[in-house]
Amino acid sequence: MPREERDEQAFTGLEAAIIFIAFVVVASVFAYVVLGAGMATSQKNQEVLHAALDEAGSALRPGNAVITKLDGGLLRFIEFDP
Repeated sequence: MPREERDEQAFTGLEAAIIFIAFVVVASVFAYVVLGAGMATSQKNQEVLHAALDEAGSALRPGNAVITKLDGGLLRFIEFDP
């Protein structure tokens, strides 16, 4: 069978399928990396937020008196009674 008479459509379809599978694999790995980075970032943000809330909550203790002086609508001073 001479080379000019061979039908190479099957090889073209096989090559296209291999390339398509390669693109799908690369896209899935990329998506996994992006989602993993997003989850790590959101977890770190959550830890920072909880740490900030703990710090802010410890600055003022409920039950203590807060004394302020207003002068013409302007706040002049704030005093915290321990």
